[in-house]
Amino acid sequence: MINPVGVSLIEAQNIASIFSKSLKVKIREGDGWYYDSSKQIIFFAEGDLSSLTYEEVVGNLLHEAGHAHYSTFFNELNWRAIPIPHRQRLFTELLNMIEDFRVEDKVRATYPYAIDFLPLYSFKTNFFIQRKMQGFEDEGIDVPPYLYYVWELYGRMSEMPISFHIKDKDIKEEVERIVDETFDYAILARGKESTQELLDVVLDKIYPLIKHWLDFPEFMCEPLRVSFTFSREKAPFYENSLKNLQGVAKLLEEKMKRLLSDNLFSHYAGAYLTGKKVNEKRLYRFGTGNFKLFERKIVAKKNNYVFALLVDESGSMTRNYGGNGENIKKAVDTAIVFSLVLEKLGIDYELWGFNTGVRQYKKAGGRLDTKIFERMFLSAWAGDSPDPENDASYNCDGFAIKTVFESLMRSPKEKVLFVISDGCPAPPFNHGERLEFELAKAEKKIKVVGFGIGNGTFSVPSFYRHNVVCDNVKELPTLLVKQIGKYLK
Repeated sequence: MINPVGVSLIEAQNIASIFSKSLKVKIREGDGWYYDSSKQIIFFAEGDLSSLTYEEVVGNLLHEAGHAHYSTFFNELNWRAIPIPHRQRLFTELLNMIEDFRVEDKVRATYPYAIDFLPLYSFKTNFFIQRKMQGFEDEGIDVPPYLYYVWELYGRMSEMPISFHIKDKDIKEEVERIVDETFDYAILARGKESTQELLDVVLDKIYPLIKHWLDFPEFMCEPLRVSFTFSREKAPFYENSLKNLQGVAKLLEEKMKRLLSDNLFSHYAGAYLTGKKVNEKRLYRFGTGNFKLFERKIVAKKNNYVFALLVDESGSMTRNYGGNGENIKKAVDTAIVFSLVLEKLGIDYELWGFNTGVRQYKKAGGRLDTKIFERMFLSAWAGDSPDPENDASYNCDGFAIKTVFESLMRSPKEKVLFVISDGCPAPPFNHGERLEFELAKAEKKIKVVGFGIGNGTFSVPSFYRHNVVCDNVKELPTLLVKQIGKYLK
């Protein structure tokens, strides 16, 4: 199933008006997704209405319209316990994080079908926090304990692991202790009827335990809004991966160029009695009576390849083997590396992901949008989703192979499918195709290679005759040639 893209401005305005229950709430293009209460405007990031999927746009609109209807905003609240304005702004980081949960709970309770559009709120907010962490790191600023506390509490409330490192062991222990002590109060606040009631709980029960962390200079107190949004910016893990993987991509490019040289590039090869180029490595044979010393030009066959990259986005890629998301991170890194290489070599390729359903992120000949790597990463955290085609609790390996194989067969070019997975099928009831059967069928017509990158991918060789299994993406160039070089030629 391929998700439709976007909504029109009129549709977006209708959704905003209906769910905010106010015809005064308007839609405008801005620098991100947020609701401005003073202007009664829901802003969206430039181009998002047409570039995001229908589900993502509607999810953003529901969230911000929920704020418009259910939230009381900063200057309308009674901040009795925090008289210093810049500390109020800083404290808004905690307030807004819990308020986001409360608002979405309200939207889902009022409109049960809204869960179809808001199942990934926690995961997207998690990614937003990761971007903020990256911002601190890029600026060389130590993240204050207060923000560590907010992000750790968020992770606990959303049941999402937050990956960050606190250098000071004492601070780490203090943050974890206070999260334990305040978690129940945060849940209590989340269930309140109004923003003011939520704030009262937080001020009475949580603020006394964390106020010693709020002694910040004013310039550092701009609230880091945690909102439901798919930023148009590249995700930080993509930016980091891009930096870290350039060397690997360059080396892999050279290896794949050699493997596919018969099709990609004009070159000299062979052993002939005549020709325009002498192979100096064969000169020693002249003394033995072998006069085939010449190479002849082999003309390229006009790039006769099309590839497909298929990435496993199931929950086992995040929850198994430590549950820290390392395997999905490595899988996406692998997809990034191959995308960079294929783009550089000018080879057409498709990019797909799968869990209970199958999603096509890029068509052959289409333009690479780096936001897709963020979406891949997020899909694997989806857990029990009401969307039967995007539930990370299962993975339809057989159906995915079948779908991508049928797509590749539309091309007259030589076809290669790379599957990046942990190799463990767990098909849902609606896509029960057997992996072994679909692989055998595909391998009669195309080349298929299974890649297991990371811990727990030992079952990949059990299903994929041609495979590469390693712990680190940086091992790919060497192992690709060593283990499947002849198969790809």
